Amino acid sequence: MKVIKIKTIKNYFLYFFILLCLIILSCTNKIPNKQTELQYMFWGMPEHQKMLRGIVNKFESLNPDIKVTLLNVPDAWTAYHQKLQTMIAAGTPPDIMYVGEWHFADFAEKDVLLNLESYIEQDKEFKKNVYNDIYPKLLETLKYKGKLFGLPRGWTPFVIYYNKKLFDENKIPYPDETWDWQTFLNASRKLTVDTNKDGIIDQFGCLVGSTWLYFTVWQNNGEIIDVGKNKCLLDSKNSISAIQWCSDLIYKYKVSPTPGQVLQQDPYQMFMTGRVAMVVMGYWGIQTFNKIKTFEWDVAPLPKGKQRATLIFTGCLAIPKTGKHINESIRLLKYLVSKESISVVVKEGDNLPILKSLANSDVFLAPGQRPQNKSVFIKSIEYGKFWPSIPQWPEILAIIDREIDFTVLNDKKSVENACETATDKINKILKK
Repeated sequence: MKVIKIKTIKNYFLYFFILLCLIILSCTNKIPNKQTELQYMFWGMPEHQKMLRGIVNKFESLNPDIKVTLLNVPDAWTAYHQKLQTMIAAGTPPDIMYVGEWHFADFAEKDVLLNLESYIEQDKEFKKNVYNDIYPKLLETLKYKGKLFGLPRGWTPFVIYYNKKLFDENKIPYPDETWDWQTFLNASRKLTVDTNKDGIIDQFGCLVGSTWLYFTVWQNNGEIIDVGKNKCLLDSKNSISAIQWCSDLIYKYKVSPTPGQVLQQDPYQMFMTGRVAMVVMGYWGIQTFNKIKTFEWDVAPLPKGKQRATLIFTGCLAIPKTGKHINESIRLLKYLVSKESISVVVKEGDNLPILKSLANSDVFLAPGQRPQNKSVFIKSIEYGKFWPSIPQWPEILAIIDREIDFTVLNDKKSVENACETATDKINKILKK
């Protein structure tokens, strides 16, 4: 029998110890010594922030060399873009950011956004499985002078939300794609009721809001801006008559509350309490209206005028051209528009799917969910239109809000006079 020497046993332990150290060192090397920190700036309510944090956590687990800090500014219309512009001007922009479509062309014209085309072309798998699955119409509106500066984070058209209980009680067929302006008016009249006969309307058929000024103009073969001719067309006959129809619903036919009455109780509350039978709103209404327990509701396409049209809102994910971590930001951007991330967004009801494959799947069209007619949102992309993609749009939008939305819907000026005033001011901006 051969005796193993003590020295040999010690060598075995030494070899084992060295091997163990190498294994530990190998595992340790998989954890980055230094992480790249990305700042992701967005707007949204607490529910949106919680959902986004979950998506980002998953990204970080797949990309341990990157840490993402969320920067939320809830007010999308004013405070958010003001802060974003300030950060960019100061040379400290976030690494990735939401940009509203009303500011997109302005940012692109000022050359502060990164052109994404080469990064997409370099990643054949992403281009095939994600980029080519995004609705082309959404991508087109995120191009400026032929170059792509953003990828959509979501979108929504405006549709009718209607109270099925009130329609049933008044024996009115539910709105559908056959409805035109006259059908809509007839139904609104029947649904407008002074329930206690005190001379004050208690229940309105519809609620006219500022976004109506856009889609009704388009429905009436009018236009806001002729981008090719760099000219405002709000003073055209078709545009004026469309906006007049909006005003008439409030003041002539009295089937819609006045803006003053809406200030007393917002559109959400008026619909949820049964004071308004129909409201026109984007996809965001679903999360709030799903809380309704007292009646059933559904959605329908907007009534058509001379043609069918609706307004589509979208926003994009963009990367500043002067960002310090471009490659890492591109990785995050691609993940945020991936099927994995968009599926989470859709399941949470936060936004419509930007991917065609998801829009036609049970992820979005799951049976038993409200609204029953959810496909109305998707079908509307065929005839939906976007705001003009021009750098002056934020300034023009302010004029339309002030000169037409406020004065006309508050009955302070004639539609024709308001449209002429707005057109003159907008044309001066376009000629600068």
